[in-house]
Amino acid sequence: MKPGVDPVAALLDLTDIRVAQKREWAHQGARAAGRSPADLDYQISVLSMNITDVPGAQPWTSSLARSIADPAVLASSPAVLHGTAGACAEQLHQWRERFGFNQIHLGGDLSAAAAVIDRV
Repeated sequence: MKPGVDPVAALLDLTDIRVAQKREWAHQGARAAGRSPADLDYQISVLSMNITDVPGAQPWTSSLARSIADPAVLASSPAVLHGTAGACAEQLHQWRERFGFNQIHLGGDLSAAAAVIDRV
């Protein structure tokens, strides 16, 4: 993140509504450049992950997301995965359909990430 950027504002820019808007801008830009939006790649990094049914998995939240006091803000962000591995895998499918994400960074807890990916 750039120096001086408010972390709360940065995370608020990752709500589902804002991410959908950004995707539309990317589609418009691709079409204006004569490219197919289907050729674009979309990446997101999960900023908070809590896989509740994986023994030993450690819930974690990035320092960026820790500054958010309102749980509704986190719940509306496609940068947050909380729940069972199966529910989180389903969430990844929904994000793929809605936002086109084809590259998702799940953080450093390999056992939690593996449990989710195993169910994708």
